[in-house]
Amino acid sequence: MKNVGLVMNLDLGRIAHGEDIMKPFSFALKSAYPNPFNPITTINYEVGSESLVEISIVNLKGQTVENLVNDVKQTGQYSVQWNAKHISSGVYLVRMESAYYSAVQKIILLK
Repeated sequence: MKNVGLVMNLDLGRIAHGEDIMKPFSFALKSAYPNPFNPITTINYEVGSESLVEISIVNLKGQTVENLVNDVKQTGQYSVQWNAKHISSGVYLVRMESAYYSAVQKIILLK
């Protein structure tokens, strides 16, 4: 009988919060909170495997308003805040892209 080793990536933060540690990470752009917001919102996202992740804010004309993340991320859950105090009220899009995933989410800035 062969001795087969099993390698597990345990996230101690998930254990401490009572989350299901066997649930694999996947790529996901979670709902921004609060939304609508004034002037700060938090964008939560999940990275399923190591990759370059880009998160940007785009206006409805397709123009990039601000780049929030442009970095190689390890598997895990992350969050980033957007402070839009110098931005006009309106509807914006949060765009998340990696080699394996792409998503867009609508957010509303009310001042």
